[in-house]
Amino acid sequence: MNNMNFINKIGSFYPINLVANNSHNAFYINYETLPNTSAIGFYMVLAGLQIHKVFTVNLIITADDNRIVVNTKNTVVTDELPEDNLIKEKGLTSGTFSISPKPFDIPDGVHTYLATAILEDTDGNIWDNATTWFVTRPDPSKN
Repeated sequence: MNNMNFINKIGSFYPINLVANNSHNAFYINYETLPNTSAIGFYMVLAGLQIHKVFTVNLIITADDNRIVVNTKNTVVTDELPEDNLIKEKGLTSGTFSISPKPFDIPDGVHTYLATAILEDTDGNIWDNATTWFVTRPDPSKN
């Protein structure tokens, strides 16, 4: 595939609750007591990655007061992705995985966060980015 619009893309990016039994899309992260730390992870689909390449996924989480609470880089080596989640075709590979950033402190009350993933190659070329959001709040079932 030679069309640059379809290679090295973030196909999906959304938050998951790392401590819940069902870790599918968790846009609301509830806590019972404070102090507490985040239990957020992110599920990603990287689509049409060129094989034999190394990429970086830069994950940045910004709080509603504009503080950056997470800024981390995750290396993705296309030749080392787990085989059970891959689709390989025409010199490209697509796969799924999750990113679990270092926990950060959750302040009291309801707070929103913006999470951004930036897909970059080792030459510094940015191929794609994706943004999602999540909320931390006191557990409504406990009030």
